[in-house]
Amino acid sequence: MPHALLPNAVDILESLVGFDTTSRDSNLPLIEWVEQYLHRNDVPFQRIASHDGKKANLWATIGEGDGGIVLSGHTDVVPIDGQDWHTPPFTLSIKNDRLYGRGTSDMKSFIACVLALVPAWKKAPPTLPIHIALSYDEEVGCIGVPHLLSFVAKQGVKPSIAIIGEPTEMKIVVGHKGIASYETTFQGIEGHSSDPERGINAIEHAARFIAFLETLQTSVKVKQDSSFHPPHTTIHVGVIRGGTARNIIPRSCYVNWEIRPIIEQDLLDIESKVAHYQQALDSELKKKHPEAGVSQKVISRNPVLVSQPEFPHQAKIMTVLSTNQTQTIAFYTEGGLFQKSSIPSVVIGPGSIKQAHAPNEYIEISQIDQCLSFIEKISY
Repeated sequence: MPHALLPNAVDILESLVGFDTTSRDSNLPLIEWVEQYLHRNDVPFQRIASHDGKKANLWATIGEGDGGIVLSGHTDVVPIDGQDWHTPPFTLSIKNDRLYGRGTSDMKSFIACVLALVPAWKKAPPTLPIHIALSYDEEVGCIGVPHLLSFVAKQGVKPSIAIIGEPTEMKIVVGHKGIASYETTFQGIEGHSSDPERGINAIEHAARFIAFLETLQTSVKVKQDSSFHPPHTTIHVGVIRGGTARNIIPRSCYVNWEIRPIIEQDLLDIESKVAHYQQALDSELKKKHPEAGVSQKVISRNPVLVSQPEFPHQAKIMTVLSTNQTQTIAFYTEGGLFQKSSIPSVVIGPGSIKQAHAPNEYIEISQIDQCLSFIEKISY
C-alpha cells in the first residue's frame, strides 16, 4: 500500500521542479519557497548565502539532543540546453507511473520526501534530531556545501551521520570517487594564418596538452579497483574554447577538464605530472614571446568518499532497506566533503543515475514511495 504522504511528496516535487534552478542561475526562489514551507510548520531555519548573495544553502533542525541525522540534497540542476524534451522540463508530468521533469531523479524527489515528512516530525518529534541540509551549485563542483559545513561547525553541531539523497535506487552507497576540475588557459600570439610561424597558435598547444592528458589516462588504468565502474581513475576533457576565425592564428584557448580519482594519491600524482608538463610548456612558449604562456585555475577539488567497514546506524538502515549489501559509485556527491568534516556519510536516494542529466529525466513513483518509508523509519 502506498505511503500516506506520497501525494504530499508529489505535490511538493511539482513545486520544486517548477523552479528553474540550473546552476548558472539563482536558486533563491526555491529556497524562499522552502523557507515559507518550514515557517508554516514552525521549523526554525538558517539561510547561508553565497558570497555574492545570489544563491544560498539552507539548514534546518527538527528535534533536540546531540548527534542526529543530516538529510542532504542539492537544489541545483544541470542545463536542458540542446536536449530533446518531450514534456516541459520545468513542469512535473505524470505518465505510466513515472514523474518527468528536470531534477526529478537528481535530486529534487529526495528533497520532496524530506519536506513531506516535516509535519509528521513536528507532531511526533523524531528520536534523534533531523537536520535538513539544502545546498547550491553541487553540479558545478559542490561549491555551496563547504560554506554550509563551515556554518554547521561554528554552531557546534555534530551530527552522527549524513545521508546524501543522490539517486542510488535506494541502495546503500558507502564510497565514491573524488573529483577535481580545472580550466587551463593557453595564451598565444595572433597573426595571419597565411604565415603561421609569425604567431603562436594557442589551440595547437592546447591540443598537445590534451594529448598529454590522454597518455596520463592510459597510465592510470594500470591501477584498478573492481568495486568501481570504470574500475580506475579517469581523466576527462569536457570543453575547449578558442580562436576567433579560420584565417586568424588563435591567441587563446581554454580547456576545461577533470580528474575523478579512486584514491587521493592518484589525484596528487596526476596533478604533479600536469604541473611539470605545464611548466615546461610555459617556458617553451615564453622563449618564443614573453606574452605567451600557460596558466591554470582550480575550479573545484573535492575528496573521495572512503568506504568504511562500519557506519553509524548501519544495522537500522540495513534492516529498513532489507539488505546487508553496500556498494560504491563512480559519480560524485557531497558525501566526501561531509566525511572530511568528520561527519560519517552514506549515499541513499530515490531514482536512477541513468536518468540524471538526461533529456526526459524521470523517476518511478515507487521510488518516492520507498524513500518516504525509509526516511520515516530511520527517524524513529
